[in-house]
Amino acid sequence: MITEAEAKALVAQYLETLDRPDLNLVILEEQTLDLPYGWVFFYTTELFQQTRNPRFLIGGNAPVLVEKGSGILHVLGTASSVSAYLAPHERRWREGVSGDASEARSSHPRG
Repeated sequence: MITEAEAKALVAQYLETLDRPDLNLVILEEQTLDLPYGWVFFYTTELFQQTRNPRFLIGGNAPVLVEKGSGILHVLGTASSVSAYLAPHERRWREGVSGDASEARSSHPRG
C-alpha cells in the first residue's frame, strides 16, 4: 500500500519523462480523484495553470491512475471519458484483483 504523496511522486517522475525544456508539466492537485483503488492525477503545463491562456494547453495529456495497493501507474486515454477508462480498474478492484507489485511500474509504453 502506498500513500497519496508517494503516488504523486511517481506521477511527477513519469511527467519528467514527457517534459521538454520549454514545457514544464504540473499536477493539478485540486482535480486529483481519490478512489478506493487508486488516485487519478491530471496535469497541464505550468504556463496554462498560471495564465489560463489556451495557447499553452497541450494535447494528449491523459490522466494517470496510480493503484493504491501496488503503486502501478496506468496512463488512461483521452478519446473517452475518464470513467470509461476507470471502469475496468474498478471492476478488478470489486472482484478483489489488484495489480501485482512485480509487474512493471507503468502500463504506458513510455513509462
